[in-house]
Amino acid sequence: MKKQKYIRAAALLLMVATFQISVAQQQLMVNCPTTILVGPTPAVITTDPLNQSGNEGSDLYFHVEASGDDVLVYQWQYFDGSGWDNITNTGAYSGADTDSLKITGLQLSFDGNLYRCIVNNGCNGDTSQYATLRLLQPVPIGYNGDTLWVSPVDNAQGFSWGGTGTLVNAFDTVDGRANTDKITAELGAGGYAASVCDTLNAYGFSDWYLPANDELKAMSVFRDSIGGFDPAYYWSSTEYDATTAWFIFINTGYSDHFSKDNSYYVRCVRNNNAPQILQPVPISYNGDILWVHPTDNSTGIEWG
Repeated sequence: MKKQKYIRAAALLLMVATFQISVAQQQLMVNCPTTILVGPTPAVITTDPLNQSGNEGSDLYFHVEASGDDVLVYQWQYFDGSGWDNITNTGAYSGADTDSLKITGLQLSFDGNLYRCIVNNGCNGDTSQYATLRLLQPVPIGYNGDTLWVSPVDNAQGFSWGGTGTLVNAFDTVDGRANTDKITAELGAGGYAASVCDTLNAYGFSDWYLPANDELKAMSVFRDSIGGFDPAYYWSSTEYDATTAWFIFINTGYSDHFSKDNSYYVRCVRNNNAPQILQPVPISYNGDILWVHPTDNSTGIEWG
């Protein structure tokens, strides 16, 4: 008789335990609608965002890929110097809640920003590695005992030299600034090569000019480190006569003079005390971000 009571009591306890497990399973399934016997497939980042670089005023994207059960929810974040903040679809940002974050109209202040994405499916989440945004900056090259700062991108394509039939006397092969001043003073406002550079306001500077023939030759020598060149003809600011001016085929350095009416590429430069602001470099360290000074702060100093 006692044995039957024990059996009934054990059966009752088993029913209670089974009911409790069933309730717990249903509670889990409210937030994670996946078969409990199989188990939920968590949201997992499969492709982290890549570092991106762009020109001032341009647009770019950071993209992430993920897998997991049910609907994936995305939230992009940026590092504010002390922690990660959620991005909203305002200002320059859009797609902050999708797999692709778009940044419109890059500004110099965005340089060095860090971005990451959190993905979840209601019950599991994963966080991507961070990616760095870099704005393209003017590239320094050595020229004539000084430094020539070259635009990192072409500033125009398909522009004429301008002023065909007009002798401007822009004959300097070394100093493009002097040539550009003469050309723009003579030809005035308009859509021609020297004017493109003279009116350019980029990277915090407005004293750009069309390089002279020798400056353009130096750019051809350093074309790989400068980057962004097409295999094409580029105008110099050096005039040959009233109807022709000097150009260079940038890939070989070949130089000749052709009609000012020809349509060539334009790459602007500057050289008037153009200090560039070096930025701290972010690295991963101990699960956090360590910002490293871009240059040595001192040499020959004792630890003390």
